[in-house]
Amino acid sequence: MVSLTANLIKPLAKCNQPLISKGGLNIIGDNENALPLDLLLVIDMSGSMSGDGERIVQQSVLFILDKLMGPDDKIAIITFSNGANLHMNWGDKNSNPNAFNASGGTNFGSAINETLSCLGAHGINPSRAGTVLFLSDGQSQSKPNDDNVRTITEFGFTMHTIGVTSSADPMFLDQMAELARGFYYSAPTFDDVKKAFSSIFNYGKTVAYAAPDLKIKIEDGVTISDLIQSPQGVEIAKGPLNAGNHEVSLSHLVVGMRSDLSFKINVDNVKCDDNLLATFECIGGSTEVRVKGSTDDTQILNT
Repeated sequence: MVSLTANLIKPLAKCNQPLISKGGLNIIGDNENALPLDLLLVIDMSGSMSGDGERIVQQSVLFILDKLMGPDDKIAIITFSNGANLHMNWGDKNSNPNAFNASGGTNFGSAINETLSCLGAHGINPSRAGTVLFLSDGQSQSKPNDDNVRTITEFGFTMHTIGVTSSADPMFLDQMAELARGFYYSAPTFDDVKKAFSSIFNYGKTVAYAAPDLKIKIEDGVTISDLIQSPQGVEIAKGPLNAGNHEVSLSHLVVGMRSDLSFKINVDNVKCDDNLLATFECIGGSTEVRVKGSTDDTQILNT
């Protein structure tokens, strides 16, 4: 069950007038049990990863299997260069992946397409915490399609990107992480990768709800836009949401951590009474956004 609380900056507004206001939704999950992890590694094995990048990747995979995977966790590996392939299908911490060999160009689009194919075959399981780690030096001439990257979250997964080697270019990697509700980590050395893992896996191991859906019912004459979820600070809906029923996917909700959703709300006309503007529902929790219309300017200013 999730506890939801929504409010506007001010609970009073001038009636018979339009309203533009900021609002917030507070989200707290009461599940104290962390979910088992489904970890998909997407690894750049293009020619630019030869040498340091190749060594860092090999060390990283061994470290994950030996130190970070729990008995109920699952792991799969995709490698990519000019194209992308499933290097190792879903296995456990005792898996023994084949060696990595770097060669060829860098095709982020193929890597994301193979990621979506792998996640589609794996299926959606809200009882597990899905995490994609994208390891690359970022040396790609073109970024993948933004909508394809966003689709990763529809499978209940969050993607973090790690820029390995001292020559890593963060531009595309940073953008991809933001689109997939994750974080970008700069990791010139293997020690830096381990620091990134410390943050990511602590986060991944304590997920209470995996990318839950937030249902939003918006009343007539109301528009909601600029929905930003914190602490990730990522936009969770493309464009404004008009009157009607909507469903958006949130980032993972973490045990013991509050998540906040900020938004902008436009109301065509505030009635001189109690106004229901929108209803939010998520995992058994529900809350409403309301504003009371008033003709008393002093009362409104003092609120």
